[in-house]
Amino acid sequence: MKKQILFSILLLFLITSVQAISISELPSTISLNCGEAYYNSFSLTGENISVIPKILGSSIGYTMGVTYHPTSKIIFLSFFQTSACSTGSSTFSFEINGVTKSISLEISEDLWNLGTIAVNKGKRIDIGNIAHLGILEISNSRVQYILSGCGTTEQGLLDEGDTLEAVCSNEAVEINLKSSYGDPFNFAEFEVFSSEAGLTLTSSNDTEIVDPSECILGIDTLGATVRRNSVFAFNTINSNSGKYEPNVIVNVLDQNGDLTPISGTSDNTGFFSKRIHEDYSQDLLIKLFKEGCEPTNKVILFEQSYDDYKKAKGEEEGAFQLVLNMSGKFVLGTAISRTVKNALGEVVEGVNVKITKPDLSSFEVPTNTAGTFSFTPDAVGIWKIQGGLDNYESTRLNEIEVFQNKEYLIVVKVNGEEQYEYKKGDRINFELLENNTLVPLTVDATFGGLPLRFVSGISDPVTFTGTSALSIPAKDGYIPMTITLTEKVTNWSDVWMIGGIILGGMVILILVVAIIKKRKGNTPKSQKMEFQLGNGGSG
Repeated sequence: MKKQILFSILLLFLITSVQAISISELPSTISLNCGEAYYNSFSLTGENISVIPKILGSSIGYTMGVTYHPTSKIIFLSFFQTSACSTGSSTFSFEINGVTKSISLEISEDLWNLGTIAVNKGKRIDIGNIAHLGILEISNSRVQYILSGCGTTEQGLLDEGDTLEAVCSNEAVEINLKSSYGDPFNFAEFEVFSSEAGLTLTSSNDTEIVDPSECILGIDTLGATVRRNSVFAFNTINSNSGKYEPNVIVNVLDQNGDLTPISGTSDNTGFFSKRIHEDYSQDLLIKLFKEGCEPTNKVILFEQSYDDYKKAKGEEEGAFQLVLNMSGKFVLGTAISRTVKNALGEVVEGVNVKITKPDLSSFEVPTNTAGTFSFTPDAVGIWKIQGGLDNYESTRLNEIEVFQNKEYLIVVKVNGEEQYEYKKGDRINFELLENNTLVPLTVDATFGGLPLRFVSGISDPVTFTGTSALSIPAKDGYIPMTITLTEKVTNWSDVWMIGGIILGGMVILILVVAIIKKRKGNTPKSQKMEFQLGNGGSG
């Protein structure tokens, strides 16, 4: 009985493991200093994924941002300060397909990093309403400053790497000079820390101390970058005091005027957030308004230019789009090898390539580490091929035709009789033979550039008008064929030459006969010679 229970528990665990949505390297704890922000992305696996945030804000002054990109199956996770920061920890959670994922955010440090800010010569950094740092002169690696706060004012010099400390009651400020550039740039970059986490950094146009009771609207982006197609969050502030300014009317405009403005009001802590449309081609123009405050226009720069964003988006989408090119000529019994890539031209390993044969049976082959798969067709006809892989968009469905390399003999007939010489006006037709048998092929060909149709291996009759080419395309496993018929032409020079030779021969023959006869006429007649035989005397 115990074994059965143990087996059931193990089986349930395996089923749950298979169905679970996995997140790569998801942290269970994140530690930040006050003022710091956290941004990261994680890939998901599984189908029909839904992501639902459960706790977005907390008592420690931080908010969680969760954005899910269904095409690439990537979740973007962020934590950023939205109100006065305090030490401690808070648990944030969200659901993925009903499964709760929890992250503990821990905030600790005596001095909180308020951020890094750049300022030009003749301008001022306001650290909340505690301290004001005016920049009098800037040279390479050094600045001359005036620091006001806590009822005192001091001037001095800071070298790169030096830290300026200011203590006022229970609030302490540290200002570190990170870098300094003289002519022609004339700006310096400072990193600021404070014992009060809720302070904000702003830059003013002069070095004079202003009345903090005067309200000039501004925004604090909390150090976050602005991205298209994601949530843009910031706090509305009083630039003079550096404190959060609540209930400010916010309008986010498209500078091209093509998109509808994003409108809203910051909450009672000054927090405002909206999703930014991906088609903002220019940087954001933000208009701030509140009765009793000076209206302000701010231009906020995107993290990327519009062209770079489009390129990155195309690369992201292209990386998950499978591409398979099956163009070519495919012959029965000859191995076929192809490579699956993504839209960026990168090979993809482990793609399951489904191959459907002409009889509709199918099988699958995987791509190897080089993104390549191979198979050998064993049937003539139409084959269908498509590749797919989890988290990727499948390739298009490819159809290829497999055929045999067969040949036929083209026979030319003139008035029904096979001929090898043709003259203008001949009535001809063609037959396709294999092993002295008509090939039952119906195909549209061309003769002399004009359409010519074959039915059951026999063409329509045509009139031969001169030298012409017959072209028959590949069909049903037979290779394409082309022959050229040439008109039979009488070569009169050859005729005259042959006639001259014959005539010359006859003349020579006549002359020879005549000479022979003449010589016979001039020969003397033969004479008879008589000889008398005797005894040489009389008797």
